[in-house]
Amino acid sequence: MNTMSDTEQKLCLAVSWLASQLLTDDIATAIASSQLSDDTLAVILATLLVMIPEFSDADAVTGLVNTILSPSNTDYVDTEEALGMLITRHPELSTVCGSHTYSRFNALRTYVTAEAELLKLSSSPSSAGFAKAYIRKNNLLVHDLRFSTFAVPQLEFDTWQQGIVAPLTWLQQLSSNISLVEFESLSESDAFDYLVSFVTEANVDAVCENVLNPYLRYTTYQILINWLFQQERSTSSLETKYHILKSLVVFFATRLLLEDLEKLVNVFLSLCYCCPSVSLPIFLSIKETLAVLSDLNLPQGKPGFETSQTLENATVFDFSQLGICQPTKVSIKHLSTVIETAEQLYLNNLSFMDILHLSSATAEQQMLQLETLFSRTVPQITSAKDWTAFVSSTYRLYSHSQIFSQIKREDFNWYVFQTLVTHQQYTVLEASRSSIAQLGELDSQRVSKELASRFWLEVEQATNLNSSLSHLSSAKLILRLMGDEYPHCKSAMTVFDTLKNFKFHLEKNVPVTPYALLKQIRANYFVVLERILELNSKSYYAPEKLKRLSYEMDAISVNHRTTVEQDLRLMTLCAESALADDNFKYAYNFATKLLKEHSKEELHPFWLTFYQVGRYTSPSWSEEVREIWQQQLEVLSQTLLLLPDNQLEIKKLVLDQWYTLNARLRETGQNLSLNEERAEKGLEKRFTAALASGVKELGIDRKHALQAANDTTEKVSNLLVSGLGWAIGATPPA
Repeated sequence: MNTMSDTEQKLCLAVSWLASQLLTDDIATAIASSQLSDDTLAVILATLLVMIPEFSDADAVTGLVNTILSPSNTDYVDTEEALGMLITRHPELSTVCGSHTYSRFNALRTYVTAEAELLKLSSSPSSAGFAKAYIRKNNLLVHDLRFSTFAVPQLEFDTWQQGIVAPLTWLQQLSSNISLVEFESLSESDAFDYLVSFVTEANVDAVCENVLNPYLRYTTYQILINWLFQQERSTSSLETKYHILKSLVVFFATRLLLEDLEKLVNVFLSLCYCCPSVSLPIFLSIKETLAVLSDLNLPQGKPGFETSQTLENATVFDFSQLGICQPTKVSIKHLSTVIETAEQLYLNNLSFMDILHLSSATAEQQMLQLETLFSRTVPQITSAKDWTAFVSSTYRLYSHSQIFSQIKREDFNWYVFQTLVTHQQYTVLEASRSSIAQLGELDSQRVSKELASRFWLEVEQATNLNSSLSHLSSAKLILRLMGDEYPHCKSAMTVFDTLKNFKFHLEKNVPVTPYALLKQIRANYFVVLERILELNSKSYYAPEKLKRLSYEMDAISVNHRTTVEQDLRLMTLCAESALADDNFKYAYNFATKLLKEHSKEELHPFWLTFYQVGRYTSPSWSEEVREIWQQQLEVLSQTLLLLPDNQLEIKKLVLDQWYTLNARLRETGQNLSLNEERAEKGLEKRFTAALASGVKELGIDRKHALQAANDTTEKVSNLLVSGLGWAIGATPPA
């Protein structure tokens, strides 16, 4: 209902015309000297807002409003008198204020009221409200707020200017084109969504500083808390989302009161736990945020959390109600531990919620994750240093988190142990043994058995006897890890290390492999000794070294020999090797030493060696070597004593050679009487009978005796065939 007088209506019409002409001084004089009702004053302010030209001088406009609302002159005149003075000064107003005043005023009031409502002009007249509405008016025409430099000395205007206009002004550089009217028509949450939509990883800090914080300070920080709760449904990439969250939380954490800060921490922790998947950028963002939050003045909190509630499909709100998300230093440390765990299990692609579930999972489920961790990490490891770091981090994970708490220590150790062995990381395993010991020793027999199995596998795959290369090098490392339960492994490595110092092969022009060598040793390792002596002409000078090698090979062989048998076999081989090297003196010394130190039962299987010494002839000897023949007769005489009674054919062979040598001595005048020889040596009665029987009485010729000898003995020496064939008339078997 219109309660304004006719004069007040005409005054409003006059103000409308004066405002359009920007005659602010006249308006100020007329209005300030009149006592007007609030309704009239409201219509006049609305008229000025609408009718004053856009982008007029800000100081002039705000000065006019201040004068109208706070006049310094208290000498009022009658409204009609004030109107008359205006008409006198501006005759054009007589037409404006003439006929049809009522209808024209109603039209004006309807128009300016509607426009003022659009521009949010406050119903309570104030210079701040007018300035805000005038800025909105100009902004509707031009989306550029840099003109909004009104100086209104009122807190209401200043806070609005800083919280609304300034942020939107700054956003114009990011192509924001929303008007003040449009922005202020949004709800607070929608308005914040609009502002934060301009945030990117690159500008997040600047937007927080110049846009979000001013707006939240003008409104309420609860808007931020509410917005954070909604971020689990955010459509932006997780990396971008958590980078932005980091910047927002870090920025606002130091600007909030404790009550709002605790809300912020609570919702941030909840958002972290609800993160559906994780990546290294997310880890980094959260860790940086937690580092800031841990230094804030938050309650300490109590250790231990109740997380027995089902977390399946839990929302951010659900998590915010859990103890692990309470705004305390302990809860922040707890999440830090979860993040550290998730980082170490990064390749398992587990979310933080998965980590929480895993802590209370079964041993089988935890072991599955451990196997996944190894299967995805191991292919990426390229050095022993990386292996060591990985093993160490895995043990820290086992010790300081709950995710493998259901796995027994022995099972955990055994899995790590087997993985290292499978990937031939023996140096890493050796370095990690202290870590294993800290967690509980593995069963030594079980470890040694596994290592022994791996040792033989490495040996089988080796291509040469060099223990500093490839598989044999790995086998050597394994030995350092093994206990004493498998000494034959050590014996095998000793054999390899010894043989690499000799010229050696099993087949001509075919490099020997550890596997082939082991196969031969297990079958008959004397073949190896024979081959060493055959290929290394002076090796018989080192019988003790060869003896130690023989002992080590016997430890590996499936056909073990007594120490005496080994020694005798080796010494006879050395004697044969000396003969092959045309070193009769050395062979003779070997033979006589054996004949003196061993019984005939021990020696008779090796009669052929002594026979070779007694039959040997060197091309380097002179025609008469009487002393050597005497030495050979001595060896042959004692050889006859070695032979059992049933080996008459072999006796005949030895006796035949004895007669030959004796004949040579007789021819040179140095014949040695058989009776004298027997007396000097104390020959037994059966030796006399054997000699007295004569060749004819035995009924076997020399050729037949040699064939019998070959059939009786274990084998004719390779050395005899290869080195002495020219000396004793031997020929290799077909």
